Order: sequence, then structure tokens, then C-alpha cells
Amino acid sequence: MPHGRDDSDWEQLVHAGLIVLQGHAARRKDLTYTDFSRALSADTGLPAFVFPQDRQAIGTLLADISKRGLEDHPKLLLSALVISSTTKMPGGGFFDLARSTGLLSEGAGRDEQMIFFGRQLEGLHSEYSRPRARR
Repeated sequence: MPHGRDDSDWEQLVHAGLIVLQGHAARRKDLTYTDFSRALSADTGLPAFVFPQDRQAIGTLLADISKRGLEDHPKLLLSALVISSTTKMPGGGFFDLARSTGLLSEGAGRDEQMIFFGRQLEGLHSEYSRPRARR
């Protein structure tokens, strides 16, 4: 039971979060943690995350969503789209995930992190805004 949510609800949040973030990437938009939580609640009917007490839960959820997104786009972390309203940057968990997946070097300093973040946004916007071939 991740962060007080049962496994079924958690899976529903991961799936909804994936769709929300793919849609934002296609529109070349980011969103704040609060807006992301609200979108998930609206899409799933589940209670929204409350900050700051649910900060760790939303970080775990974003990591799970990003890992799922890596299946289709192995070098792009969807969680780059969720940023702090004050810093306009993702949280430290984003960079930890990037290091753990080998996308960012272990010793990356602030400048390298900023460049990585910018490239992630460019890649996400480019990849998800492409017209899809009709099946």
C-alpha cells in the first residue's frame, strides 16, 4: 500500500498521471505539483495530494510514472514537466531518478543539472508533440 493508497488506487494514479503528463508534453506545457495533484484528483476521483505532507508520496508517484514512460521513450523522464511554483524546477527526486537510471552522471553539479533539465523538456516537447501515424 504505497503512501496510504491501496495498490489499485496507486495504479490508477500512475495511469492517469502518465496521460496527464503526455498531454502536457504534447502541448509543450509544464505544471506545478499542486496543479498536477488537482488534475489527478479530477481525472480519477481520488483524493488530491496535500502539500507539504504528501511531498514524498507525489515524488514516488512521479518516479513510477517516469519509469513507465521510459518504456516508450528510454531517455525521457516525464516528471521533468512537474515543477515547483517558486523555483520553476523539478524537485531533487527528479535528479535522483535521473542519476539512478543513468541519464545523469553521479557527480552532476547544478549547471549540469540545469542543462539536463532543459534537454529533458526539449525532448519531451519534441517527442510528444509529433503527429502520430494513424493506425
